Amino acid sequence: MKPLIRQLSNAKSHYFLGSQGVNYEYRIKGNQEGDAIVMLHNLGMDCRVFLPNIDALAEDFLVVAISLRGHGLSDKPKSGSADAYNLSALVQDVIEITWNLEVQRFHLVGHGLGAIIGYEILKQDTDSLLSLTSISAPVSNGSLKELNKINSKVNGLTSRMMKQKQLANIAAKFVSDNEQTISFVRDEIFYGSDFKILKNFKALLESVDYTEVIQESTLPMLLIEGEFDFMTESRNGKKAMQDMLALMGDYYPHAHQVIHNTGHIPSLDD
Repeated sequence: MKPLIRQLSNAKSHYFLGSQGVNYEYRIKGNQEGDAIVMLHNLGMDCRVFLPNIDALAEDFLVVAISLRGHGLSDKPKSGSADAYNLSALVQDVIEITWNLEVQRFHLVGHGLGAIIGYEILKQDTDSLLSLTSISAPVSNGSLKELNKINSKVNGLTSRMMKQKQLANIAAKFVSDNEQTISFVRDEIFYGSDFKILKNFKALLESVDYTEVIQESTLPMLLIEGEFDFMTESRNGKKAMQDMLALMGDYYPHAHQVIHNTGHIPSLDD
């Protein structure tokens, strides 16, 4: 695998208080005259996962990387219940933040959960999107099963009396074989994460299937999958990826790319 680019962006954290009383962290940088790119991270991560990518994009675009509720320096809803983390709330968060920044249309780059939010915006508010890039996202039931297996393993780990650093090290090795990616995710992201939050998202991840949405939409899309992603290495995962390749070949022959020799976080591995 290629080494992780460790030149991190100096985009500073900003905050926005939403209508539901949740304070959100986001990082913003770039060309105010260019199109906007909104970047949404995966479950258990935060906006820092995009730090190695922001500067290159910011040369031509206005880049906004958001930490979803309960992640990073964004607030955790006081109720702490699964209802506080439903897809409608997550979509509303993104729309509120972007409108506050006077960004009414944008390219969305979503990793995992971030891409799921992107598909939900595509269903509910298509006019907001200029394009959708989906990274390592469970867009069909087959890949979803593999994600839930990992989610269950991590939940199992959190129930043991482990030190946070030890837990972060184990979790980082789930998502990559690249030592620099593991180091970055472990030390910069997972060590500061509250893995208990994963339990709140269990119901959200039980019935996701966006194949029909992809079929019916005319929006430009790019689906990025790591060849050695845990979601695509198993039998179910490989079949799900093959099904998606066939689907994209039939409907969007230009819009699916498999990133070879990467794991679950292609944007860091390569």
